[in-house]
Parts: sequence; structure tokens; C-alpha cells
Amino acid sequence: MSHLIQPLVDIFDFNTMTVSVSLADLDNEDAGQRMRQGDGSSITFLAGHLISTRHVMLQLLRAIDDNPYLAHRAGISGGAGCADAAHVRADLTSHYPLSEILRSGCS
Repeated sequence: MSHLIQPLVDIFDFNTMTVSVSLADLDNEDAGQRMRQGDGSSITFLAGHLISTRHVMLQLLRAIDDNPYLAHRAGISGGAGCADAAHVRADLTSHYPLSEILRSGCS
């Protein structure tokens, strides 16, 4: 892998681990709770942005065709309308392995 790609892979791996640990024991109610007395975003909303960014990168690398996280963007406001916590955890950790694609494709 190129020495230029390794820091990016490390960041994705660290973010995956950090957000996965943050979501691990949360149910949908807790994960959907908005921060800052209801004026901020929920953890599922923030994780959804992280996953959506990965989808965009995978699209640019031509590894996937579409971004399902963008399909619902008009109906999401800071946390309302987000995917449930289990869905976000699954997408974050297993369905779209950006780090592995970067490792294998950038040798």
C-alpha cells in the first residue's frame, strides 16, 4: 500500500472502532437522543454522515453504484428519520469495508 494511503486507512479504522464502541450498548431510543438539549444531532445521525461519506468514497473508487444513505436525506433533521442503531452498526462495521478496498486497491 502506498505510504500516502496508509494514514487515511488508519483514520477510517480508528473512526470505525470509536463509533462502533460508542454505539455498542445503545438501543434506538438512546442512540436517537439529540445532544445539546435537543438542538444537536444524535449519534445515529452523526454515524450516518460518516457512513454516507464512506459510500461517496466507494462510489468514487467505483466499488459501489449508489448511496442508500443519501436516499433519505430530505427527511432527516438532526436525528429524526435516521436508520436504527443496529442498522448503523452493521453498515459501519461490515457492509462497506472501505479500509480493505483501499488496502487492496492501492498497493
